[in-house]
Amino acid sequence: MTALTLISRARFTAPSASKVFAFTVPYLSSTHIEGYINGVQDPAITVGATTVTFNDTVATSDHILIKRVTPRTLATQLVDFTNGAPAVESDFDTLQAQLLYLIQETQDDALESAANKEADGNLTAGSRIIEDLVDGVSAQDAVTKAQLDNVQTTGGNLPSVTGSDNDSGVAVVAGAWATRTAAQMRAHFALLSASLLDAGASAGEVPILDANALVPIDNARQVKGFIELDGDFLIDQDSDSGAAWLTESTGSNYRVDIAAHTSVYDPDGLITSDGATNSFTLGAGVWLFEVDIAFVNDSAISIIQPEWAITDTDGTTVHFGPFGGATQPIAPNSGVGYTYRTVRFVSTLDLSGSATLFWRMRNEGGVATGQALTEGSRITLTRIGA
Repeated sequence: MTALTLISRARFTAPSASKVFAFTVPYLSSTHIEGYINGVQDPAITVGATTVTFNDTVATSDHILIKRVTPRTLATQLVDFTNGAPAVESDFDTLQAQLLYLIQETQDDALESAANKEADGNLTAGSRIIEDLVDGVSAQDAVTKAQLDNVQTTGGNLPSVTGSDNDSGVAVVAGAWATRTAAQMRAHFALLSASLLDAGASAGEVPILDANALVPIDNARQVKGFIELDGDFLIDQDSDSGAAWLTESTGSNYRVDIAAHTSVYDPDGLITSDGATNSFTLGAGVWLFEVDIAFVNDSAISIIQPEWAITDTDGTTVHFGPFGGATQPIAPNSGVGYTYRTVRFVSTLDLSGSATLFWRMRNEGGVATGQALTEGSRITLTRIGA
């Protein structure tokens, strides 16, 4: 917007908290000068030759208006000629100046009124505050500051975040929300259960979800990674069968080969893998394991009940049954080709400290030539708790 050229007034934003501002507009009397701070008149200004000093407090960025208001009625005219009185030059000058100033002030009034409309016809406030509005009612009405202050609250201000990305995962808020109870928070967000604890660590904290939540707020950014299993691992390479876990022929406590893992989000390096020993190491925490195995069966014997387990360095085994608990056999080759099936195993493990783990598997019905894991089998690891 093009700046207005005003003759009888000055409108600006206070650059500092000073009360003294330059004002060089000519006037006939200092009583004709008025000063306003944010639209409110200061009745006790002091007018100097080239300055105006406000009596009220002025803050940086306050909207300042200093204007000349020349008397404009017959009762307030500055010169009144009478019959027989001598004609004095100064009286004519004063009369002319009063008329000229009135014209200038009227012109400025018209300019500022016209300034509310841009060349394209759109309205503009010209960097000024719009005052004396009523609250909007219809969908396309303007919204007042009072309405904005009360949106989403019960007569209070919107919560302002005073802490972010802290270790506890607790958002700290100020304002009217800082004193709200857990019951009020549940009611506001229409939560039917008492899943918000009744107290945070301190006033103004939003409590974390209770222990029944799968993903607490603390762990909204979960450590996550994938470990790909080496493709085409042949189950029948091991002679163990039935209830026995498949093991290396050398007797070590791992069987299934793994490839390098891929981390989706692991800033602290809690997931590492070692392809040389087919082991992987996890940091402390509660871990969710989702194992997706792509089986192929070219044998005449069904893979009756595939099962999965992890073993730590002490030989302790944590057993994973197929997801859902039901038997999920992979049918034998009926003479028309390979039988394929993907089976999912899901479980959790709570590690008090770092642990190195190995993958093992078994088949309740024994093993036979042509039974294998195929490329695409993998383990998804998610840290769901500290």
